[in-house]
Amino acid sequence: MLDAVRADGEPLGSIRFDKIIPMPDSVRRTMGRETDGEPAWRVWCEEHWGIDREPLDWHPLNRDADAVCFFTAWSPVPRIVSEISKKYPEQVVSYQWAEHENIGWNVGEMSLKNGVTLSSRIPEEGSREAFETAARILDIDLSEFGLYLSADGLTYEEREIPIKEPEQRPERRKRGRPAR
Repeated sequence: MLDAVRADGEPLGSIRFDKIIPMPDSVRRTMGRETDGEPAWRVWCEEHWGIDREPLDWHPLNRDADAVCFFTAWSPVPRIVSEISKKYPEQVVSYQWAEHENIGWNVGEMSLKNGVTLSSRIPEEGSREAFETAARILDIDLSEFGLYLSADGLTYEEREIPIKEPEQRPERRKRGRPAR
């Protein structure tokens, strides 16, 4: 499966949506041109992939890995993941997504087999669960982003925590000869 979705000339772990849901040549020929203000290729990509472009980046994998980690602009791509699941009907495909720029929004998890959703969890945007799910998926500490649990414990909020200065201690005399 990982080889089948791999971008040409790129390491294992790369992914090309065009290899999963191929863009027709007639649409590909419109790239670089606009029709009625919206490029035909962009409309096609959004309708078929759920996003208007290929992944922005990915993490290379070794042969023993069982997960692909890739980055898209703005949107999760459940259609792409569903199609992968259909192409490999015996595999359970688990999918997680989280925005790095807007932590706590646009986050979720799902598992599919043969294109059928087995489980799905999409927490309410801005909820404590959404922030904590995003932190787990992105492998980050929310406090590193200035996010701290709200007083009511229902969500996280951005705060600046003042850095405590070390307590001032009176100067001690050095041991040795007494001062004269």
